[in-house]
Amino acid sequence: MSLSLMGGTFGYFDDFEENTDNGFAVGTWAVEEAESGGDTATLTLQGLSANDSGTKTWTVKNTGTVSGYVDISISVAEDGTGDLGNYLIAHLTDSDGDDIYGPDVISGMAGNYDLDLPLEAGESKIITLDWNVDGDYVPYDSNDKVALTISFDIKPAP
Repeated sequence: MSLSLMGGTFGYFDDFEENTDNGFAVGTWAVEEAESGGDTATLTLQGLSANDSGTKTWTVKNTGTVSGYVDISISVAEDGTGDLGNYLIAHLTDSDGDDIYGPDVISGMAGNYDLDLPLEAGESKIITLDWNVDGDYVPYDSNDKVALTISFDIKPAP
């Protein structure tokens, strides 16, 4: 009897699964902002008055050989005796018109933005910043400025 129990506890398992959805890509991911020629762009706003406004666009291109997704990091530096950053309203959008930031004060814009903006190899997309100075802003001096630095990063498509 112990022999039959022992034989019953050992088994032979064999299973084969085929998954055709798995794959991988070989190549490079690289992103370049057209104006700077690198992966970082800077914008300095200075000498502004109440109700001033403007638009700045950045063209971001995937210079790699495979598709990827773009994310951005933003830093904001204020300089001068005033508080321009608290009166400068910023609205950042992607090429589809989707909000990335704002509209809100530019002083709160610093951070990392996980956009997952798809970018095929060789493809370009536009990031747009619309800004305006609140009507209550009183400039203390012409040296009051805000510098915005955007770093573009590309990661592989899942």
